Amino acid sequence: MSSQCGIFYFDGKEADRNDLRAFAVHLDRHAPDGGGQVCMGSVGMAFGAFHTTEIAAGEAQPVLSNYGHLITWDGRLDNRKEIWSELNSGVHGGLGNGMDRLRLNSATADLASCDRTAQTLGCMGDASLVLAAYRRWGEDAFARLIGDFALALWDPEIAKLFLVRDFAGTRPLRYHLDQKRIVWSSHLVSLIDHADFDLKVNDQFVAEYLVSDPAAELSPYKNISCVPPGCVLTVRRGGDVNVHSFWTLHRREIKYRQDDEYEAHFRSLFSEAVRCRLDSIGKVWCELSGGLDSTSIVCVADTMVTELQNAQGSPETVSYVYDQCKSADERRYIACVERHRGKRSHYIREDDYRALDSPSKALRPSGPDPAICFTPLVEREYQLIREGRGRVLLTGFAGDSVCWSEFDAAPLDITDLAAELKFSALHRRIKAWAESERKTYLEMFLRGAIWANLPRHLQVKALPRALRVPKWIDSDLVRRARMRDLYLRPTDIFGFRLPSQRVHSSMIAEAINSTSGGHSEEFGPIEIRYPYLHRPLVEFCLGIPVDQKMRPGEMRSLQRRALRQIVPAEILSRKDKRTPDEAILRAVVRRRGWLNRLFENSRSAAHGYIKSDLLRREIDECAYGGRIATFELLRAISLEIWLRTVDGGEILCADNLNLDLFSIPVEGST
Repeated sequence: MSSQCGIFYFDGKEADRNDLRAFAVHLDRHAPDGGGQVCMGSVGMAFGAFHTTEIAAGEAQPVLSNYGHLITWDGRLDNRKEIWSELNSGVHGGLGNGMDRLRLNSATADLASCDRTAQTLGCMGDASLVLAAYRRWGEDAFARLIGDFALALWDPEIAKLFLVRDFAGTRPLRYHLDQKRIVWSSHLVSLIDHADFDLKVNDQFVAEYLVSDPAAELSPYKNISCVPPGCVLTVRRGGDVNVHSFWTLHRREIKYRQDDEYEAHFRSLFSEAVRCRLDSIGKVWCELSGGLDSTSIVCVADTMVTELQNAQGSPETVSYVYDQCKSADERRYIACVERHRGKRSHYIREDDYRALDSPSKALRPSGPDPAICFTPLVEREYQLIREGRGRVLLTGFAGDSVCWSEFDAAPLDITDLAAELKFSALHRRIKAWAESERKTYLEMFLRGAIWANLPRHLQVKALPRALRVPKWIDSDLVRRARMRDLYLRPTDIFGFRLPSQRVHSSMIAEAINSTSGGHSEEFGPIEIRYPYLHRPLVEFCLGIPVDQKMRPGEMRSLQRRALRQIVPAEILSRKDKRTPDEAILRAVVRRRGWLNRLFENSRSAAHGYIKSDLLRREIDECAYGGRIATFELLRAISLEIWLRTVDGGEILCADNLNLDLFSIPVEGST
């Protein structure tokens, strides 16, 4: 993805080009295709280009209008033709309901490429088109944009700055605000190295990070914030700041008479989600785990390549395989997909690129990131993509949340029926679930009708031991940050009526929190795309009845039914989902000497986040068959590595950072 940064002085002070260039220097590492800077009075913007589409390559940024409007755009606009058509037709009306917009998207995607309007549109870059949309509709334009984006826009006519992110937060955009100015950037390092303000660790961010994904507006530093996904941050001259949402999940329920109507609609939207993410200058790459999410993307992408006659050919795939950890290895299912598409995947063997091993070069994490614990693997993945002429990686992330793959969750069709007091239908549904799950009627009644309708504070108290805060996390932090609540999904903020819709919307919000964190920035420019976070697809999946998404004995029911002619039957019928826990535990045993040294005189303990003696004891017990919460452990490790780059509350600049944290001497390492 491309990069951007900028500055806006509230008192009218002129933005200096040299200061802007010094601020933007960290964009260069992520900008192999050049960039530019523009200063207009008290506003300055810089852009670092990483072109992934022909449209992007044809447009120089920042874009400056004849009227003095200034915009930088990091993104991909998927409904270009729709926006262009409305601009040229003089449409001024509202967006209409969710279904109208979904249908409009599908219709405009079929415009003939030889159409004269389309040819004219092909000459206009996304940033210029978005600026034209803003000139027509003002702030209402942002809700019309479908795609992955973060933008900064200056309107000199009303002396107002807009910072905007798409609904899923797929592109990072951070900022620091004080009484004199606001500065913003795609990359934390830009803000860190040129900060003239106190940089202190954000305790709330750390607490949430240790057991979940932090709220999307938080950053690791107290004085740096993130533009929330789906929101517009506006700043006026004088420093008046406002943040408001331009997007919300629709509460309108989508009803069809027949299953096949739901299936056709899902198939159309999912194909659209994949198709618009195949637009790339180089070869498109896809992660392939053998699970339903990644396999669906790869198989649909193959059909799209055939239909679109894509000169790049079918996507390349990359797969992680485990020789020593059979409980994590998915080669059986990967091989099934390889046979189906007649093309081998590129394997990354865990034996060759092991967790917790040293990176090939020094890294400087700008914040805690679990990917740091898998540095050799991520480096190898990015190396493969670059060697294969690729700049884009499609991932199946968020498929669980959008299509509903909650194997241990309550059957929420039962919950809805209980909430609506439909006792006859409730009785039949409990019987069906009890039979499919091989549970008693009472167990299914308690799990489906009672548990999910309990108040949140009672659900926290009833959490199973496996979902409780590890004892090595400091109890004072647990209390202050209400960390036990974090093991439940985020509270529904969209006001849905049915329990299933409230739970599903919180699942999607949880996925958005994870996406918006801007992971893996340290590994260089590869654009990660998320087909399951295509906005029309998300809105559709949330609006359909819960019994389309989950049925007795079948999670992801709609996805499995809709793709049965595209995805191999063996993948569609999968009930399990393997995890790398065994490989992580082996890595902990192998590197326990290093881990003990890492947490000796721990910075995390000094900050009051963990109890290092208890953590080190659990690490040692792993060598004798003990278990440890791997999710929380990886986050504690990456947190400790990051905090070791922080000295007395001040962040060490890159030139002064000579510590190779993965090479801490170990004695008696196993």
